[in-house]
Amino acid sequence: MWQCRHEEQISYIEKGIVEFEVNGKKKILCAGDVQYIPSNVQHRVKVVEECVILDVFTPIRKDLLQV
Repeated sequence: MWQCRHEEQISYIEKGIVEFEVNGKKKILCAGDVQYIPSNVQHRVKVVEECVILDVFTPIRKDLLQV
């Protein structure tokens, strides 16, 4: 599923293998790799191998905050 968010995003791949598609460009990432996603850019991710990803958003995504 495509996403397009107001926030910038940085994804750090801690474990596993994923395929990111950002603005029509595909890239395979594995443990230790980083993906930058600018704000308002279409993107999606496909899990190739079980993974752990650390996502950082700026500004903070309010929809992820617990109330």
